[in-house]
Amino acid sequence: MNSTISVVEAERVREFDRRCKEYQESQKALTVKLRNAVDAVGRTWRDADYLKVRELVEAALQQMQAAGKVVSEQLVPFVSRKLALIDEKTHQRSL
Repeated sequence: MNSTISVVEAERVREFDRRCKEYQESQKALTVKLRNAVDAVGRTWRDADYLKVRELVEAALQQMQAAGKVVSEQLVPFVSRKLALIDEKTHQRSL
């Protein structure tokens, strides 16, 4: 991580951090809902078109999971480290 600190509003970074974490949680919930919906429609829709829809949904979910992995494993930790650094610098300046 770059050790230089630019002018940044800590509260905006905190809000961004919260939004990233909200994204993670909402993505999990939406994944479950979409899988349940495609399963439900599959109980009565039993032709090749349904198989194509299911395939497309699974492909989309895999891409969403890949994006979620980047958010959870890279973005959130990076932003959290940045917030810690901002807080540390703010504390040092207040002494």
